[in-house]
Amino acid sequence: MNNRKVMGFCAAAKYGSFSKAASSIYMTQPAFSRMISSLEEELGCELFRRSKTETVLTPIGREILPEMQEVLRHYQKIEQLTSHYKPRTEKTIVIGEFCFGWSDECRAACAAYLRLHPDVSIRIQEISGTNAFQGLQTGEIDLLHTMYAPTRYRSHQSLLKTIPCEPYRHCAYMSMSHPLAYEPEISLRQLEKDPFIFFSRDQFPLMYDRVCAACADVGFIPDVALETENLSHMMNHIATGDGVAVIPNFAAEVPGVKAVPIREMPAEPSFWFWHHENDQPQVLDFIEFLTKLAQAKGRITNEP
Repeated sequence: MNNRKVMGFCAAAKYGSFSKAASSIYMTQPAFSRMISSLEEELGCELFRRSKTETVLTPIGREILPEMQEVLRHYQKIEQLTSHYKPRTEKTIVIGEFCFGWSDECRAACAAYLRLHPDVSIRIQEISGTNAFQGLQTGEIDLLHTMYAPTRYRSHQSLLKTIPCEPYRHCAYMSMSHPLAYEPEISLRQLEKDPFIFFSRDQFPLMYDRVCAACADVGFIPDVALETENLSHMMNHIATGDGVAVIPNFAAEVPGVKAVPIREMPAEPSFWFWHHENDQPQVLDFIEFLTKLAQAKGRITNEP
């Protein structure tokens, strides 16, 4: 069992779809299916039940999911610790990713670029909210996809460039048994009596403060039951009814969890960022590709 198989298992559990999971780790669906079948053969049990409409974990799949997620976290930590010492090829693009994931548009853009440039590789590096922009300045990462840009961008404006990307909304992620789970949209005020689960303020202060301020605007202070730095940990607590989380809708829904848009928090653009002194040819070419996509969607009229 290798890192790729563990990553694939966790992605399939997260998205409930082999096609979405394959796209998230830049594989074709047939290759992804073969990899999961190989993992099942290696472990000697069926991990997923597949149908035309959904892919769900089997009982043993659900049982081992927390262990596989823990293994994946260890793999990612080792990757992060050793990334500074790895020789970097001329054809590698390193992209920073927050723990709550990317939009479908970002994954599709990366996959489309790799299809056009099979000699290029994209390496995803998980990064915290507090050191995201520093990673661009030090060269640890080449690009970053993020929200909350107007506030964060201001202090780095002379150093960074940006391209607008897919809009996002804040949603209330809640257990499927929650009385509001099937509403098309809710007010934050309707969550006043719910315990809240936040990403750690140490790692994501702007997200934390943004949600607290939105709650204050409608007349209450959220009851913070738990802070975490891990999306899977957060979703597991939500699924079991321990609380609700208000986070960007880029986090995929998981079994037992529903995402409901928040009325007081309208759609806002997300952004790609990069350092203005990054002159690596493959990075500049990828930026040009992203710019053309943004122009095609009418988000910009001229190159940044």
